[in-house]
Amino acid sequence: MKNLLPQLHDFTNWSPTSGQTPRFTNETGILGIYGDANRYSFGKWKAAVPVCVDIIYEAAVEFNAEDAISVYMLINWLDNEGNYIRREYPDREEDVGNGWTRLCRKVCAPPGAVDMEIELTFYGSGSVRWRNPVFYETDSDPSRPVRVASAFFVPRYSLEKNLEIMLDLADLAGQKQADVLLFTESGYDRGIMPISAKGVSFPGEITDRFSEKAIKYKCNILVNLTEEENGFYFNSTALIDRSGQIIGKYRKTHLPKCELEIGFSHGDELPVFDMDFGKVGVLTCFDIEFFEAGRILRNKGAEIIFVPTIGNYLMNSQMQAKWQGLYIVVSGAHVPQPSRIINPNGEIIADVDGTEDGLAFAEIDLSLGTFSQGTGFWPAVSDARNALFWNRRFDCYQTETGN
Repeated sequence: MKNLLPQLHDFTNWSPTSGQTPRFTNETGILGIYGDANRYSFGKWKAAVPVCVDIIYEAAVEFNAEDAISVYMLINWLDNEGNYIRREYPDREEDVGNGWTRLCRKVCAPPGAVDMEIELTFYGSGSVRWRNPVFYETDSDPSRPVRVASAFFVPRYSLEKNLEIMLDLADLAGQKQADVLLFTESGYDRGIMPISAKGVSFPGEITDRFSEKAIKYKCNILVNLTEEENGFYFNSTALIDRSGQIIGKYRKTHLPKCELEIGFSHGDELPVFDMDFGKVGVLTCFDIEFFEAGRILRNKGAEIIFVPTIGNYLMNSQMQAKWQGLYIVVSGAHVPQPSRIINPNGEIIADVDGTEDGLAFAEIDLSLGTFSQGTGFWPAVSDARNALFWNRRFDCYQTETGN
C-alpha cells in the first residue's frame, strides 16, 4: 500500500483573505491550523497528485479539533486545465482514541480527472491538528449493491385476506431476488376494530409467517403490525433478517390524534439498525413530517430510511431524502405513486402507480454518490449524501434551540 501523497513539508496552505487567514503550522508529523479566537478564520492545507481514471483509491486522514465550526477532508478531482470536476467529502468516521478521529472515503477517479487534490480544511475560532494523510490505490471493490422492494396493495379489511396478499408479495419479491422488502403501514390490520382485535406479539404467529418467507428467499423483511405488549398497543415495524430472526423493532414516535384516540401508545426512540447490507432507520407515516426525526437517523449513520405509511405525500419523502442525503423507501397507499424509492437527490428511481397490487423495485449501490450541483460547490458537483452533512452549523443550532 503505497501512499501517493507527498511528504507533509510539501503540503501548501491557503486562505481566501487576509482577515480570514488562520495561523498555520507544519511541525513533525502534524499540520496545524489555529483560529486564535478569530471566529471567521478559514483555511486549508492541500496537496495534489496525478491519478488514472477508473482506478479505485482510498483517502484517509486523522484530526483533533477544538472549537471548530467545521472541519473536513475533501477529495477534489481536477481536469487537465485545473478545474474542479467533482468534490467529495468522507463517508466514514472512526474514533481512534485520545480525541483523534479518522476520516475515510473509498473512491473511483471520475472521467476527465487527471489530478486529485486532498484538502484539509478548518473553519472557526479554535484549532485543528491533522496527521497521517494517505491516498493509495486499492484492489477492493467498494460497491455495495442492494436490491430494494417496496410493496403496494389495497387492504381488503380481512386479516386472513391481507396476510395472504402480503405473503404473495413476499413471493414476488423473492422471485426478483430482493435483498430487502418493505410493507405498508397497517397493511395486515387496517380498518380492523377494536384495537384489541388486531394486536400481535413480537415474535409471534404472524411475524413467524414473514420469517418463513425471509428464510425461504434469503430476504430481509420490514413488516408493520399492531404490537401488543402488557396491555398497550404500538404501531410497530419488525425488522426480520434473512435467517428469519427479528433483529429489532421500531415503534412509531409521532402519533396523530386519531391513533391516540383509538388506543395506540407512542414509542420513545429513533434507533438505527445494522442489517447485512447497511445501516437503516424507520419512520412511520406521520413521523416523516418531522425534519428532526430524519436528521437524528442520519446523524446516527442511517443510509436508508424505510417509511411504511398510509398516506405520505410525495413532497414529504422527497424533502427528507434531499435534506438528509439518504435513500427513502416508501410503502404507502391512497396517494399518487404510493410506493416509491427515492435517491438522495430527491429523485424517484422506482414507483408503482397504485392501480394494482405490486412492487416498486430498484437496485441501488450504497457505495456510490448521487452527484449534483446543488451542494455548495457550483459549478463542480458533489455527493448529496454527504455535502449537507458536513456543512452543518451546530454552533448556530444550539444557540437557537437550546439543545
